[in-house]
Amino acid sequence: MSLADERWLDISVKARVALISSPMGRASPIYAGYRPNHQLPTGDFCMGIFTSMEGEQIAPGESALVEIVFMVVEPWRGFFEAGYVWNIHEGSRKVGSGEILAVTEVKPLIKR
Repeated sequence: MSLADERWLDISVKARVALISSPMGRASPIYAGYRPNHQLPTGDFCMGIFTSMEGEQIAPGESALVEIVFMVVEPWRGFFEAGYVWNIHEGSRKVGSGEILAVTEVKPLIKR
């Protein structure tokens, strides 16, 4: 079975995200709407969008509370629990990390 055949979920979380300082990380801040790659323990990546954050931005070297909506297949659901820590990437470059503080909603992703 391929990922295309799997049941997809939207998982909303509250998390603390920390960005790596330049020059190893990003050169500029991130804002709500940011959509990096999120690395799972399997080595796979999933998509997640930052829907809101503490303050207007997170600069390299800083951390903040954020809300993220992840789009994942059902088998990956088990990773998304309070205490889960993951790496945030832009392409192959790690730019930060996050820790889930609370899962606020899990709902089926509607395919259109």
